Amino acid sequence: YQDTNLAQYRLSYQIAQEHRNICVVGDDAQSIYAFRGADMSNILHFSEHYPEARVVRLEQNYRSSKSIVRLADAVIKNNVKQLKKNLWTDNGDGDDVQLIAALTGREEASKATDRIREHRSRHGYAYSDCAILYRTNAQSRSFEDALRGAGIPYRVVGGISFYQRKEIKNALAYLRLLVNPKDRSSFIRVINYPSRGIGLKTQEKLADHARFHEISLWEALVQCRQTGLNTRAVNALTNFRDLIVRHQVLLEKEPPHDVAKKLLIEAKLFLELNKHATDRELTRVHNVEELISAIAQHVQDETDGSLSTFLQSIALSTDADQGDNSEDMVTLMTLHASKGLEFKMVFIGGMEEGLFPTSRATQGGNQDALEEERRLFYVGVTRAERNLYLSWAESRLRFGQIVDGRPSTFLRELDGNLLKKEGTSPYERTRRRTTLGGGRVVFMPGAPGARRRTAVPDSLWKKAPRRPQLDTSEIRPGMRVEHHTFGRGRVVSTSGHGNQKVATIQFDERGHKKMMLRFARLRVLK
Repeated sequence: YQDTNLAQYRLSYQIAQEHRNICVVGDDAQSIYAFRGADMSNILHFSEHYPEARVVRLEQNYRSSKSIVRLADAVIKNNVKQLKKNLWTDNGDGDDVQLIAALTGREEASKATDRIREHRSRHGYAYSDCAILYRTNAQSRSFEDALRGAGIPYRVVGGISFYQRKEIKNALAYLRLLVNPKDRSSFIRVINYPSRGIGLKTQEKLADHARFHEISLWEALVQCRQTGLNTRAVNALTNFRDLIVRHQVLLEKEPPHDVAKKLLIEAKLFLELNKHATDRELTRVHNVEELISAIAQHVQDETDGSLSTFLQSIALSTDADQGDNSEDMVTLMTLHASKGLEFKMVFIGGMEEGLFPTSRATQGGNQDALEEERRLFYVGVTRAERNLYLSWAESRLRFGQIVDGRPSTFLRELDGNLLKKEGTSPYERTRRRTTLGGGRVVFMPGAPGARRRTAVPDSLWKKAPRRPQLDTSEIRPGMRVEHHTFGRGRVVSTSGHGNQKVATIQFDERGHKKMMLRFARLRVLK
């Protein structure tokens, strides 16, 4: 009943008017479909509409361990608009709910993969016992990459695998043309998408010209003035050719992710995807932005990272997706899609401000939107039977840019005793920081006896320094540098500025590597 809309409420009210004999069942804490028209006030005000009604609270949880139920109860109690309940269970305490602070989004995905392998080997979990949940569809990409890299089968529920999504295929077609203009399928896919006045008749004439002269469609495009097409069609074809050629030139001197972003913007792909500014369209925009981030990640990680090698890796990835028909798979899905399901192990990623809750819910003081996001968090938490992991990342790649993250409001609301904190990076192991309760909790390494907890007021925590930042301006071509993993080498070239500055380095023993200087932690050799 928590998912009914106004029309459904009025209909049921009219039907029940004569005999006042109506029974409804619902959980206001799981009302998460306002975007579909659901009106939670229908259940909140039911007793006012039917004052003679008897209310039965079903507060026992039969699914989850005590540690998970305690956390879920603490989460939902922060909502003002709710029917008060006290959740409890007869199940055992179970394992602690764990909070993972990752250095990057990629490390977060790696940690999720590690936990799945750990529970499979130690506790005999099937892959199908495990689920990874996230707020937006675009977040699936890093988890898919990590699972695929580890050889773990997975399925995306309520959606399609990242690289199989239509908007991603369209974007990749543009990028393939940069690398190989003779790619026929990519050419056909985007020559008039978004619409640029190159209709089917024009395309057919171009194809006829290509067949007659036994050349590629791209070569026919170059010769479009010889095809007998009218001036308007020739101009449209020429503009498309110039669009691709111009960015091919840029690709020789600028980072691939920057060129990809410029191409897709100039091709008006983002405008086309978000034409009506709906939530569904915004999701598609975020997916393409995530593709840009994937290219940036590839360039940073691979010795010969380029747009060409990225596209090759994607081709292999999609082939692997199509070849796995196993029933025993890890489940990936949005939190909305998870409602009604249950898993022995649940990993909820992206617990960062602006991501979950979304910036839409936190900006402008929209308390109703924030409370719905918190209900969505509650739904995710209560999908877990035995093991629950929550994670956030200090930084993520978004649209090819590094964005700093801070822990979600929902994490800061929780008492530190409800969560077991795991730091991941060397920096985290040094400071052992977390963000729980009314203040922050700092784990003091090296303290005698058991770990010591010290509550730090929020006002002081905000002044605490983040990990040391490299002054990237001092890194210049020709310099000798040392990296903690790759050893010594010479800077060949640099591109970008500030936090986005990238260097190509020829290491003495490990060859060429492109590195984001912000994270490279290089030492300049004298």
